[in-house]
Amino acid sequence: MKRLISIVLLALSFTGCAVLPGTGERVTLTAYDAEIYKSDVQALLKINRTVVQDEEVALYVNGLREKLEQAHGKPCNCVVVVDSFSGYEAYTVSHSTIVLSTGVLAQASSDDEVAALIAHEMSHVYNRDSAKTLAQGVSITLGRMAGNLTGYGYLLTDFDGTLDKSAHQLIYGKWNAEHEIKADSFAVNVLSKAGFSQEGLRMALQKIGQYSQYLSAANKTNPEDEPQCYQKKGDMTYVNFIACGKNLIGGLPMTYLSADDRVSLTLDEAEKNDMDINEIYAPAGPLRHRFDVIQYLFAMNELVNPNIKQLRDALRKFERKSRPAGLQFDAAINSRLFVVYDLLGDAKKKQHYKQLVIQSDQLTLSAAKILYAHLDQQGDKAAIEKGIERVHQDLGPTDELLPVEYYLGRRHNLSLGPMLLSQSGCSLNQIKDPAITIRCKYAEDAAKTQVGLRGNWAPLYRSIK
Repeated sequence: MKRLISIVLLALSFTGCAVLPGTGERVTLTAYDAEIYKSDVQALLKINRTVVQDEEVALYVNGLREKLEQAHGKPCNCVVVVDSFSGYEAYTVSHSTIVLSTGVLAQASSDDEVAALIAHEMSHVYNRDSAKTLAQGVSITLGRMAGNLTGYGYLLTDFDGTLDKSAHQLIYGKWNAEHEIKADSFAVNVLSKAGFSQEGLRMALQKIGQYSQYLSAANKTNPEDEPQCYQKKGDMTYVNFIACGKNLIGGLPMTYLSADDRVSLTLDEAEKNDMDINEIYAPAGPLRHRFDVIQYLFAMNELVNPNIKQLRDALRKFERKSRPAGLQFDAAINSRLFVVYDLLGDAKKKQHYKQLVIQSDQLTLSAAKILYAHLDQQGDKAAIEKGIERVHQDLGPTDELLPVEYYLGRRHNLSLGPMLLSQSGCSLNQIKDPAITIRCKYAEDAAKTQVGLRGNWAPLYRSIK
């Protein structure tokens, strides 16, 4: 068993899991005037989201958090940040970081609704739910590795359907029904004490239910089996706009209680606490704040359209919007626009956004892929090594990038450090994720050819994002 644990720890150290959310070094986010674990920021970047660096947004969400803390009578020692994603999501990255999506602030109808989501997530923080689900995830990983090493194969593959899903595993892969019900109950009580209407919680639960149904309907197939953006037929390459549009949104299937069931449970909780019926059904107040940065980010939804003409029209409309100053070098925005112009075949605009991606303040996973493709094309060994160092600084080592880093190392004869890191990671993933090993073999074969990948990077990744 000790040998197994040693193998697991060694594998994790090479494959991007050495730095877990909520651990290690802390960094200061200027807009939030608060420290946050660097690993929490990296966790967001790995699912192609950036932290919205806007002081007014930060003051607003953390002002609501402070009001809820005062009502509860105990500080959560946490910070609420807003990510760049336009879906309707709230989640905890760790015991000290709560995340609201841009889509929440764009679609919320009241301060009570935003406060309800923060209150719900504060329950997870107070109860250290992220640590509990992390322990569960580690036990599953240990079980899978043990099965593989002893010849039983992937005995626990179906135990949790999200194990091999990368993009939203952080949010939905650790969903626990018992924790969610407790968090809803906590929110009912603390919202009442803080003077917020329960209508805000009901509205939030309804929207979460609608969004989860949308994700489930949109992602019924395994992402590995979905059509890719680019498809080869003979000598011609075709663009599948439906697949690409879907990939621009992201999202994975998830299982929530129905919105009606959760609302019913919250009303039961309110009645159990002898709340006045007028208090339970008191209308929510208006949303006091609308933020330019949020409206700009939310407008990127217009760029998800499988119809090429409609996509062009939406893009022209979007590009007329004034981009807030703090978003000029935002990797999430620039990567999205790079992909859209690539789909539309506009080489000049694609090049423009590629340069903005490379100059981004922090690299997301998609931005790192764009940077690596650029560096491969340039062929400068020193620049490639610096690029890999930069990616690891921003994102930390990442499983999904192992095959391409292995490819770069082999093709451009990189120094021993980067080569050992990627080669060891590829080898150790024979246990953790054999699919990565298959991609590494593809990378090795491609590196030996005269033409390399010919720009076809898709086989090195789980899916195009």
